[in-house]
Amino acid sequence: MKQAELPKIGEDLLNRDKFADLERGPAQEFKWLTWTFSMDPALDYVGVPGDGIGEFDFRLFVPRTEPGLTYPLVAVFGGMAMDNCMTPEKNFYAADSANYATPANQASNPCYVMNFNIPFEACASYEAEMGYMDQFARLIEHIGEQYGNIDRERIYLSGFSMGAGFAYEAASLHPDLPAALLINAGTTVHTTWGDQCDMAALSRSDANMLILHGNRDIAIPVNEAYRTFNRLRDLGKKNIELRIVEGGHDGGRLTSPEGLTEYTQWLFAQRKDHPFTDTPILREKGEYKDYLWQGYQLYSTDPAWAVAEPYASWQEPLRNRTWETLKKQAIPFVSGKGGFGRTAIGRVRIPCELVTTYDDAGTDMMQPGDMITLVPGDSLAVTPQGYTGELGDDAEAFRREWKVDWILLQGDVTAIRLTEEASIKPIIRPASVTLTYGGGVNHAGSISTPNVLNGRTPYIRFDTAENAKDGVVKVALRFSRCLPDGSFASYCHQIQFRVKALPVELPEIMLPVKELPRSDTPVIAALGDSITFGAGVMMVSRDYCWVRVLDKLLSGKAQVLNYGICGTTMQDSGDAPYWKQDYAVFKGFPEAALALHPAMIFLMFGTNDSKTHNWNREQYAKDLKRRVLECKAGCDRLILLVPPFACPVDGSQEVMYSIKNEVIRDEIRPIVISCAQEHGVEYIDLYRVTEDHPEYFDDGVHPNKLGNRIIAEELYCYLEKTKSANK
Repeated sequence: MKQAELPKIGEDLLNRDKFADLERGPAQEFKWLTWTFSMDPALDYVGVPGDGIGEFDFRLFVPRTEPGLTYPLVAVFGGMAMDNCMTPEKNFYAADSANYATPANQASNPCYVMNFNIPFEACASYEAEMGYMDQFARLIEHIGEQYGNIDRERIYLSGFSMGAGFAYEAASLHPDLPAALLINAGTTVHTTWGDQCDMAALSRSDANMLILHGNRDIAIPVNEAYRTFNRLRDLGKKNIELRIVEGGHDGGRLTSPEGLTEYTQWLFAQRKDHPFTDTPILREKGEYKDYLWQGYQLYSTDPAWAVAEPYASWQEPLRNRTWETLKKQAIPFVSGKGGFGRTAIGRVRIPCELVTTYDDAGTDMMQPGDMITLVPGDSLAVTPQGYTGELGDDAEAFRREWKVDWILLQGDVTAIRLTEEASIKPIIRPASVTLTYGGGVNHAGSISTPNVLNGRTPYIRFDTAENAKDGVVKVALRFSRCLPDGSFASYCHQIQFRVKALPVELPEIMLPVKELPRSDTPVIAALGDSITFGAGVMMVSRDYCWVRVLDKLLSGKAQVLNYGICGTTMQDSGDAPYWKQDYAVFKGFPEAALALHPAMIFLMFGTNDSKTHNWNREQYAKDLKRRVLECKAGCDRLILLVPPFACPVDGSQEVMYSIKNEVIRDEIRPIVISCAQEHGVEYIDLYRVTEDHPEYFDDGVHPNKLGNRIIAEELYCYLEKTKSANK
């Protein structure tokens, strides 16, 4: 597309074809559109980075109109990286947009409705994001010119949460555009970087403002509503109302499909140059002592914390008396060796005081109480989102813009430090890693970066002691930033993680690794227990493991990656479920393997399931079916492997490790074969291959060098034999 052709509106055929069948009711009346425009190449990370062409998707509802009449336009700002779809399951921000278009609302207030979504990569830096906010406003003007019957005196901007912040930003760049802003649970301080939009421009705008905020909002605490209201009032804005409502995030629902709410009734009554009040209005609900102010996770241990500072009216200073009181509870670091083991990576989104998320967890852990488990001597390195240095801001910017303080409240930690070195050894995240806000893949950019050791990313690193006792480590973090008016914005996070010694101390060579592709050849992922991992040969050479042997037999036609973990079970109720590991070193393996989009998966579990304390026939069959369906959906070809034969050794009557060969033979084997047949996947019977061959095992359970070779050759022969059928 040529720059001279821009800006331009086009059809969003990609999302329409993907989501149109999911939409119901008024959402079906919205057009699927895309806005393409010229922008500064240095800030362009969307599409082809640096080509100077920006783009975003949006939806537009056009009302039934009559000649000679004009109609208001409501622009609803959605969230970051949301699908351009208006079903609540796919884009909960869009629900308000759809409600404006219901027959009941259009009957009383016919209006144009726009719903915006900002691409993930557009938020690579604050400057890039503001470029998109500018374009949102320009698009609104473009739509007005295109249709010719939009009432320029009644253009309204609205948003919830992140969308509310976008509405503030767009209005600060184009203060003469809106007649009114209807804000729900928003903030003028950016929830990633802490930059504040142009408050002076907002104060000069004629736009009437109604700000709603729940008094127990834990996502964007109510301080932010007071901060916005107080600052705009102090700058001279009079036509503004702050209404504190009872509840949490989205405490005041703005719209209803049934017709006007008190908020939309207010909105449609607004016109440019018609102030709805000549005095700022503050309406509050409840008592301050019951409000969840910023820092509630930490400060609420003090019964008087909610009234210890004048949170509703103060110009926040750098020092907070409640933080200073909390410091008195600090415990000292322990002496001795620490931080020499593996490193888990986490992230905080500074101005959003929700829980920390961890990359080794496989998925975002967004629920309070979710924690990662480290081994004594391991470290946790927490990065502030938005400062990864891949695009936009980096460690230097973080140190310049933020002051960070910490308090060790519980646990055996040898050191906490701000550093650009997450760990001693390189860490490359697999594609399944999600340090993004609320989920998503591992996007390149300022939100997350594939290489956590690029030397430009800041981390707060916590080193656990070599002799750390089992238990929970608790650390309080406080980030503070000076705002343009000289006051500060501060945000607190409670970092919690478990430290627990492994049940059996494993040498480094026995710890699993999320292997990454070595080339562009097709990937075969091997998911399984210690037999897949290669425990029977690992102390001699990992090259003797059947996974490595098969890899060599394939001679570069495909690459076999080992995702085996010792001791694991198929059953989630087992003593070490593969899909539900506690320790960071073992977490996220199936998710990481599936994220590689492998051409083939070998799936082999059952040996550890056969133990008496683990075995449950119905549960094994149920969990196997569930995982087969997951793996089948995530690869081109799934092959189930029946676990090998197990036998006693050295004259013993029992198989080692409490393994039950009769369970493998008589129950697990037929279940695996039946499951494969039922779901149309392949299977290879390794029990048949190894039965009555004790020479294949040194301990009766784990194949030795010969046993691994036999298994690899069996798989290779099968693949060669079925090669033509699976082309």
